[in-house]
Amino acid sequence: MLEVAGKYSEDAKFVDDLVMDFSSTSEELLASINDILKTIDGVAEATSEGASGTVDIANKVVEISHKSNTVLEQVTQTKESAEKLKTEMSKFKV
Repeated sequence: MLEVAGKYSEDAKFVDDLVMDFSSTSEELLASINDILKTIDGVAEATSEGASGTVDIANKVVEISHKSNTVLEQVTQTKESAEKLKTEMSKFKV
């Protein structure tokens, strides 16, 4: 009977050690998973900021395009006005 009790005690100690090892490994795994999640969140945030910056750049390009078209229209009108003025001035003799 003492032999069985001793064996039972050894088995209980083995199971206790095994459970402690599992617990320790689980804690390390949880810490690693938390680090991975933090890294993923950082990447997601950086990606979002990059996308926002890209949208801002695209909006600025559209704005520049519109302003360039306005300038082109004004240059065309100025050229036409200069040609009309030249034609009118050619009527005068100095």
